[in-house]
Amino acid sequence: MAVMDIAYPVKHGASLMDDLEIFLSLRSVQQNLADVGRVFAFGHLPAYLRDVQHVPMDDGGDKARNLWAKYRAMIESDLSDPFLLMDDDIFFLRPVSEHPLYYGGSLPALVEEHKDRAYGRYMAQTLNLLRTHGLPERNFQLHQPLLIDKRTLEMACDIAGDLPCVMGSL
Repeated sequence: MAVMDIAYPVKHGASLMDDLEIFLSLRSVQQNLADVGRVFAFGHLPAYLRDVQHVPMDDGGDKARNLWAKYRAMIESDLSDPFLLMDDDIFFLRPVSEHPLYYGGSLPALVEEHKDRAYGRYMAQTLNLLRTHGLPERNFQLHQPLLIDKRTLEMACDIAGDLPCVMGSL
């Protein structure tokens, strides 16, 4: 596996538990992920973190707008291309040497299953965007590390604007 950077979008005002999660996630990266380049935090940076490239960002808008702004900042940063997109509560429990792309089935089936919840509405917006642009209707939002190509992320940002949708499937 080639050396690649890792990016964490981190919300401001995160709880002590959220700060603990990113600490444990980073420790799992250090112990179990080979060929890691630099680690970036976009947004908030817990005070105890060291050796992390910090891109400070304001979380003044709603959650979706804040997240899309962080994705756009990742495109413009000097992150490796591709890079590994992480969340603070993703952990590597054993050594990992590659990052396969998994998907969780059909997005239309999940929209139907969750239609009465906010998440289902996000998925429905995502499905509409995918159909409008002739893209596959797969659910890639599996809460796992995603190998991200900056050009593809830029396309997803352009398609979504700042709609609350399921970025992993775009």
